[in-house]
Order: sequence, then structure tokens, then C-alpha cells
Amino acid sequence: MNGPMTHETISTKLTLLLTDTLPGTKAQLALAPEGRRLDVDDSRYRHAAVLVALHQREGVWGFPLIVRVVDEYVHSGQIGLPGGRLEEGEELDACALRESEEEIGLPAGAVELVGKLTPLPVPVSHHLIHPFVGITGDDVSLTPDPREVEDILFMPVAELLADDARREGDVMAGRTRIRRVPLFELGEHRIWGATGMILAELRELLKQVF
Repeated sequence: MNGPMTHETISTKLTLLLTDTLPGTKAQLALAPEGRRLDVDDSRYRHAAVLVALHQREGVWGFPLIVRVVDEYVHSGQIGLPGGRLEEGEELDACALRESEEEIGLPAGAVELVGKLTPLPVPVSHHLIHPFVGITGDDVSLTPDPREVEDILFMPVAELLADDARREGDVMAGRTRIRRVPLFELGEHRIWGATGMILAELRELLKQVF
């Protein structure tokens, strides 16, 4: 990284980048499993929003990811960004903040939203995910909601930007093993699918900031 980065500098740079032409589907497809398409009719998809909450933990810039609890839902046990489904009458940015507060205890008022990444359709769950990017205070205290979140992970920006960050490996989708999937790794955890595709676009922007 290019020396110490202040909140103000990161906020200014990201705000400009997120209002310009985004890396978009080309970047998302770099982490797409084989056969994954983005040219789908999402007009009847349910809207959802997630949050990338950048902050420093012990002087290291990164953001939280969640390990979802194992249940009967389609994304059971997977790694994701905090977020969820849009409620009736709710704005998308408010949804991302509300869901993050509910899932990981991040106060909505503590987040400065700086922009939004490219929406991502998820055919398996019929959701259109709207990823928001924000900045929050350093060493923020986060607490998982045990009903939805098994654990909270911290993804350092430096690991996401590493030259060898993109890898391939086998992953489990429910009881099905999918082989040779593009992914990011964080310790023993593999980040793939929709979350990996969102992070692939985020990575292209963060390269221009850090």
C-alpha cells in the first residue's frame, strides 16, 4: 500500500471512483463459477442490499465478512457480506445499514456511505444484490446475531489486493461439491459465488486507492 491512509483520503477517493464508470460485470465475472451468467431477466427478482464497511482494526484496513449459520436456506454456512432483503417502503442504502446493524451490531449512524457497486443478480435465490461501500470508525466493536451469523471475519484490504488473491479450489454448496471454482481465501475460509463476485469488483477499485 502507498503509506498510511486516512479516513478522509479513502472517503474522497472512493466517492469519486464510485460515481465514475464502475468495473462492472467484467470484474464480477473474474470470480464467477463456470456457467454463471449475468444477462438474466431480473425484473421479478427481490431486492437486497449488503455493506462493505471499511475500517481499521489495530491499524490494518479491512472490512467484516460473516459466516452464516447452518440452516435450511440456500446460502447456509457460506461466507458473505452483512446485509439482507429490502423491506417494503425502505430505501436500499437504509436496508444495507439496517441489516448490518441487525447482523453484526454495527450502528447505522456510525457508517459514512461513500457509494454503491454494480448490482449483482443471484439466480439461485432470485435476489438482485445492491452492494454499498462505507467507512466506519477504527477498532469498531462488532457482535454477531446468533440467529443468523455464526462468526464475524475480518478481511484485510492487503489480502484482497495481493497478486495471488484469486485462486481456484473446491467448495461445498449444501451437500454438493463444486470443483475448481474461482475464489478468495481468508484463513481456512473460501469466499466464492456472489460474495466473491462483489469483492472482485471492489478489488479493482481498491487497487486505485490503497
